[in-house]
Amino acid sequence: MHRTTLNSFMRLNLSDRITRWKSSSIIIKSNAGGESSKAVLLRRTFITSLLGGKVPHPNSSNRHKEKRRKIVQYPADTVFDVVADVGNYQNFLPYILKSKVLAPKKELRAGVMGFDAQVEVGCSILSDRFRSKVELHHKQQHFNSQIIARCTESSVVDEMLTVWSFIPKGKNLTEVIFEVEIDIYDPIKYSTLSSVFSYMAQTQMDAFIVEVKNRLQKK
Repeated sequence: MHRTTLNSFMRLNLSDRITRWKSSSIIIKSNAGGESSKAVLLRRTFITSLLGGKVPHPNSSNRHKEKRRKIVQYPADTVFDVVADVGNYQNFLPYILKSKVLAPKKELRAGVMGFDAQVEVGCSILSDRFRSKVELHHKQQHFNSQIIARCTESSVVDEMLTVWSFIPKGKNLTEVIFEVEIDIYDPIKYSTLSSVFSYMAQTQMDAFIVEVKNRLQKK
């Protein structure tokens, strides 16, 4: 990606970023009988969900967003390294049964490393394997460090973009911002899982901070 394009992308908010990631969209028009596009969509979504399929949703009614912000008394580089350590998620994150990096990290462009990863999640009402493309954006002149993960394979969610931002506030003080945006086109799955993702977002943020503390104590 050209540096000017990258800079423009990094200035976008999370909603605009996930829009950039999407490769296609769908427009459902009213049928000849005059039925509204919303009614057609709901009918098709319901039927398709019963069959176990997916229907692209043209609006954000089934889009779930989470944002957590916390200032911690740890260096930004240390917090960054813990979040980037996807292969060890299974050892310290709740509900992560297995985690692995599928290929060695490689340089995507200046200041950005990338790799594919797979995480298996399991709890009472959620069980799935999430495969993602992960980008590690190391701190540059005008931008703070970020970790961006885009889900490419899942049986539960249709789109998921996760962004971690690490903003130094002092020698050992960091503002950590965790944002995730999830599209679940099936309304039945959405109503069931949205509260689960809210709970998991908070518990995992807390678990990351505990792991940072544990690693620093071992040094």
